[in-house]
Amino acid sequence: MKLLLENWNRFLKEDFNRQKRPDPDIDAKHYKHAGKISVPNNKLEAIFKVFHVSDLRLDYDGEFEFEPRVPLGALTGEGEDNFTERVSLCSRIHQCLSAKGSYGGQLYAGDSKLTSKDDIPVVRTKVELRRCRKNIDPSYGQGHKWADGGHGGYDLNKRFKLDKWVQDKADEDDGMAYAWNGYGSGVTPADLPEKYRRLFYACVPDAEESDELWSLGHVDLFHIGHCKNTETILSDDGVELLRHMGINLSCKN
Repeated sequence: MKLLLENWNRFLKEDFNRQKRPDPDIDAKHYKHAGKISVPNNKLEAIFKVFHVSDLRLDYDGEFEFEPRVPLGALTGEGEDNFTERVSLCSRIHQCLSAKGSYGGQLYAGDSKLTSKDDIPVVRTKVELRRCRKNIDPSYGQGHKWADGGHGGYDLNKRFKLDKWVQDKADEDDGMAYAWNGYGSGVTPADLPEKYRRLFYACVPDAEESDELWSLGHVDLFHIGHCKNTETILSDDGVELLRHMGINLSCKN
């Protein structure tokens, strides 16, 4: 996906002639008030398919190319894939914030629902979770849903423990015995023999909650603004992008 602003006029002309055109009242006053224009997150979710939240603003001109990498905070003790490089994305903004344990951040978005020309192929970890449970253990990914209607906390006793799983297999497999002897309770999926490591491909223990999406290639995303749980305060670049897409904007009082 390489969505450059100059392409939007072509996209608008070719793909959404029936979409509402930009409001002529959306002009320089919005740039003057940049930082005071908010958009509900559900409106952004109706425009874009994928989001990424960063602690810092990474771009200089409203667009940033994210490179696949293995995240440092992977839940390796519960068997999260820590060998596949990816760009982690979410389909809902609150899921991005929840995954980061944050109340806000710099919001990037891409894969517009208004055109098929910028589609981003993704791996859906929530779908992969079924395979992970089947091939690894039925307990994989358990214990991450809130108990008692959201009031009971997470059930740690139900969670899959990679070190115990490896230790149980060490008696019957020399490769697993080597991994256990070498890493002990600190063993991760990347440390396992290949035939076991591949079982953990795209496995994310909390996928049912986060619905994490992975892009395995470089991804160009647009900077939208600073997001909170229910709304996003637009940056100048976010204002310009949404204006080119024909989205009605209004200033905060």
